[in-house]
Amino acid sequence: MTTTLPNMSTARSAGAAPNAHPTTRVEVVTTLDGLRRLEAEWTALSARVPDATPFTTHEWAVAWWTHLRRATRWKRDALRVFVVRSADGAAIAFAPYMLTEYRALAVPVMRILQPIGADPNLTELRAMLVAPEHEAAAVAALLAAQRTVGPAPDWIRVAGLRRDGDARRQLLARADAVADREISAFSLRLPDSWEEFKRTRPRNVRESLRKCYNSLARDGHEWRFRAIEGGPELDAALARFCELHAYRAQAGGSVAHPDYFAPAPSRAFLGDVMTRLGSRGAARVFQLEIGGEVVAARLGFRFGDELYLYYSGYDPAWGKYSVMTTVVAETMRHAIEQGITTVNLSTGADVSKTRWRPEELPFGDVVVVNAGARARFSHLAFTRAAAWKSARRRRALMTAAASPSQESND
Repeated sequence: MTTTLPNMSTARSAGAAPNAHPTTRVEVVTTLDGLRRLEAEWTALSARVPDATPFTTHEWAVAWWTHLRRATRWKRDALRVFVVRSADGAAIAFAPYMLTEYRALAVPVMRILQPIGADPNLTELRAMLVAPEHEAAAVAALLAAQRTVGPAPDWIRVAGLRRDGDARRQLLARADAVADREISAFSLRLPDSWEEFKRTRPRNVRESLRKCYNSLARDGHEWRFRAIEGGPELDAALARFCELHAYRAQAGGSVAHPDYFAPAPSRAFLGDVMTRLGSRGAARVFQLEIGGEVVAARLGFRFGDELYLYYSGYDPAWGKYSVMTTVVAETMRHAIEQGITTVNLSTGADVSKTRWRPEELPFGDVVVVNAGARARFSHLAFTRAAAWKSARRRRALMTAAASPSQESND
């Protein structure tokens, strides 16, 4: 089902930026078939938006909704995809949202409008697909439309806003809005040659690269790097990646690495989204082979001249050779040779990313609480429960990290 809402003034709704469209029209898609029909427009806009990630693609939205939406006695997700159009009908934003309803004894007790991707760490950055110059207008249109389809939410999470952008600043000026989670991605500009790349890295990185290559040569190990871009090899490459990802999780170390693809729905989702993105040449599996055996792998996604690096895995038996560092280094070399200009090292400010001297791309969520005591109470209760679960998860990870790590977190 698709509901088209009348034109609304973005200036009246949230104070649009001067370069935003003066009026917008919003369509709300509530079915998987309707979501599928957006593919051509969605993909066209994706090609024009800078700092591309897999999480804002049409393929990610379809695969996530197919495999990971919740429909239990206690929690139920209902699709709400907001398509924001300018006055001339052109799509300027796709916001893949869902209305999550929490129940107790079959009675709804809380409703949250939030981006799809409410999963344990699979969707690293939940955001709408929109160019920076239209972000404020798109957010204003989303908030104006959120009460018009189905039951009203108690609160809305507007996620993945550019932290220094007009949209976030304007939202935080509202009395009913509060800042929420902040997250950063790390983007690395690539030079024209591999030699220049090595020369311009910090000294400790140059030394790390020298050691990982020399240690393999010293012990007589021949290695090969492969970049698998889809086709018949993709399924086998993904199966081996999942094995290596599980090995990494079982290895322990000073930094714990859970096996995010152990649950069957998560693994089915990964296979589906990689196949969908692979069909248009965007999916990558980067592999390091030693003696004919794949010992380390990392997933990636290419969009034009940008590459996004996703999860990795390796065989701990080869950890002393820093095989994950080799995979990342060879991925950088391959990217330069392929004319890629930017590598997004993914989210999280750990040393495995910051040591390459990338640029930080900061994002932030804003929560808008609707009027009423129930809405305020539900947001407070949810926030406290989420903080408790997060603390519990951190304690579990610290307990799991019992033995010294042999491998950096690349």
